[in-house]
Amino acid sequence: MRVDFWFDFNSESFEMLKRFNEVYNNFNKHELISVFYRSNPTNLNQTRLHEIYHFGRKKSLSNTFFYDLLKQSTEYLDASVMIFELAKKYKFNQQELVDALNNKTYQKIIFNQKEHAYLNKIQETPTLTFSHGFRVAGLNSNDVIKEAMIKMYEAELGIEYCEGENCERWCDMHLFLYYLHNTFLLWYT
Repeated sequence: MRVDFWFDFNSESFEMLKRFNEVYNNFNKHELISVFYRSNPTNLNQTRLHEIYHFGRKKSLSNTFFYDLLKQSTEYLDASVMIFELAKKYKFNQQELVDALNNKTYQKIIFNQKEHAYLNKIQETPTLTFSHGFRVAGLNSNDVIKEAMIKMYEAELGIEYCEGENCERWCDMHLFLYYLHNTFLLWYT
């Protein structure tokens, strides 16, 4: 199962990220869901924050890097202050990021993701797209996010989503076959 989180650097995307994280972390079997963060800047002349995000992604920094960057962007910190604070916390070479920004190293990725957003008819940020065609556009409640996640889960696994003790149980063999199927798909796609 897969969720794409299409974002721009704005307060709505940050609030949606907080809500999504809460739903995701409390979702039964969330470990079966892969989450990808996709740039969808409103203004292609202002992609600096997206470039910083992609720098962190390429450096395999944790998802908390994205959270912190998005949070700092809503606090209107100066870019140089943000870079300094992030470099200190995540222990990367600040000059390496500055060089990547000056060379526009990650702009191609941003333009590519913007094109994919257009082709997928994503017209609003934030937008969550889920496997099996489910979508949540704009700033929505935790209940709306969870409902879409449940629909994806049920479509993918063919069983009703359940929380609590009286749920249909998947035996270890079912989980093994599910992981094997997904691993096979990753090898050949």
